[in-house]
Amino acid sequence: MNDAVRKTLIVILDDANDNRPIYDDAPFNKDVFENTAVDTVLFQVTARDADYGLASLVSYKIVDSSSAFAFITVIDVPDLAPRFLNLPYSAIVNEHTAVGQTVFQVQAIDPDTGVNDKIHFSIQNINDNKPGFYNCHPECNFEEEARHFTGSINEQSSRGVAVGDLNIMARDLDEVS
Repeated sequence: MNDAVRKTLIVILDDANDNRPIYDDAPFNKDVFENTAVDTVLFQVTARDADYGLASLVSYKIVDSSSAFAFITVIDVPDLAPRFLNLPYSAIVNEHTAVGQTVFQVQAIDPDTGVNDKIHFSIQNINDNKPGFYNCHPECNFEEEARHFTGSINEQSSRGVAVGDLNIMARDLDEVS
């Protein structure tokens, strides 16, 4: 007895989760300044999955057995002032020294690292006023600059002897407060 039973079955196939997600904008490289605030979002990850239905849903988590790769480069910012060595610097420069001639050298170190470790400095001319000369006999009068001075000295006097009755005061206007 061979009674054959025929039945029509409807089979619904779900898509197997057989495709790996493809990450957009991978690899993840980011330059970050060293003073970036804590909890700043550096980048966002998005991915697409070629599967359909529930198999195409992408969720993200990093667990002990998995890994994620992101290359973060921390960029130094020039937040530390250079430090000059062997201070103070002092030099005597002849007034006829040629322009551009080295008259002294300084040394400085910059605690910042990377491309920001170049130190640029300049010497500013703070002596932009010529000194004023004042006759101080019997007392100094700083209201009016003297143009001529007279005094007396014996012509047989030795070199370096003070000139009698002559009292001159030089005042640097850049240093007057």
